[in-house]
Amino acid sequence: MEYIKMLTIAIVIALPVGYFLSDLFLYAFAYKTNVSIWIFVIVSLSIFVAALMIVSYQAIKTSLKNPVNTLRYE
Repeated sequence: MEYIKMLTIAIVIALPVGYFLSDLFLYAFAYKTNVSIWIFVIVSLSIFVAALMIVSYQAIKTSLKNPVNTLRYE
């Protein structure tokens, strides 16, 4: 849950900045296009999925280790 809270805070901060900068960047072109909110939603969801997969992998890898080997090196 701690990682999800940190990711949520990072996304809440990054989304308005990213929207503003991409809108400012696209405004300079001759052919105008709008920035779609769906891009930011898809990126946010993919970040959450990637983070959960990485944390899950690390947790499973740690839980499968032999505790005797871990304590031997400490």
